[in-house]
Amino acid sequence: MEIILKYKNRIAIGISAIAVIILIIFLSFKFSSNSDKEVAYDFSKPYSKIEFIKDEMYIFEKNKFLRFNKNGKLKLEKEIENNGKIRVSNDVIYSLMPNEIIMYSKNFDEIKRISLEKEIQDFIIENNKLILINNASFKIFDENLTEIYSNEDVQNPGYVKFSKSKNNFAYTDYVKSENSIKSRFHILNLKDKSTVCDFTFFNEFIIEFGFVNDSDDKLFVATNEKLYLFEKNIIKNQYYIKNLKNIVYDSGKIYLFSEDLKVFNAKDLKLEKTVDIGDDYVKSYILSKDILLVKKNGYVLIDKSTFKTREFSAEILDSIQSEDSVYLIQKDRYKKIK
Repeated sequence: MEIILKYKNRIAIGISAIAVIILIIFLSFKFSSNSDKEVAYDFSKPYSKIEFIKDEMYIFEKNKFLRFNKNGKLKLEKEIENNGKIRVSNDVIYSLMPNEIIMYSKNFDEIKRISLEKEIQDFIIENNKLILINNASFKIFDENLTEIYSNEDVQNPGYVKFSKSKNNFAYTDYVKSENSIKSRFHILNLKDKSTVCDFTFFNEFIIEFGFVNDSDDKLFVATNEKLYLFEKNIIKNQYYIKNLKNIVYDSGKIYLFSEDLKVFNAKDLKLEKTVDIGDDYVKSYILSKDILLVKKNGYVLIDKSTFKTREFSAEILDSIQSEDSVYLIQKDRYKKIK
């Protein structure tokens, strides 16, 4: 007892030091395990579609769903009729069939199915909502497959985007004639479906667009000729573009990818930065801290604050975005980039 009392301060310091070391190891493992994680898997076999939900891999083959755990081991396999048009959102799987859409759980149990009056060509998920599209109409469903909007009188609908508040949504369409193309966007109020504004481009085709700065009526619009900043249907600023490969809005910035990377402030479309990135990349993504460029023979990470680059060699077969991460598919593994 006397010995313990004599050295109690040293013992306390030693215990505290050990606790700090254990905490550092735990935190290091926690954060490193979620970023740049590699999982072995043989991708030499052909596959139709891959998705990731919370680091688990889902492979969708014709008439078969497969689920793998975080270590790439088969966890569940189930025979399910499907035609390969699969989307994943909020841990739910949606399968589009010619005249119906079906919702499945992560365990491939059917949750709900609805019949469709018309055959749908494709569907997308935007802001946790499903947009079903054909060449003359589109419908919007919430995540529970309840219809919230339908437009049966539209020609060649394209994109549908929602404002962050979900008060408004916007969609694009285009009309072809012998001598011109009219490419249009429309902003509608989601509650009463009333039109907020419309705008028509003549002989310019809308490539991408979306709401900016948490607004209900401010848009960026990229056409085959220019990048525009709109407030309702008024052009606030514009910028000529060339060889556009991708454009992404994120946290008040517009990232325009071509033979270089241009970063604009979405408040006034002021060009803030130009970065030489070349043109040998096949896909580009905006992550929480980095910009990811995927090449066939590797990938590049560009720090969003300093624009310093880090380049990595690897043979990339595919890249799949899920939540705030991107999974790089290689021949014998996949790698998570966060």
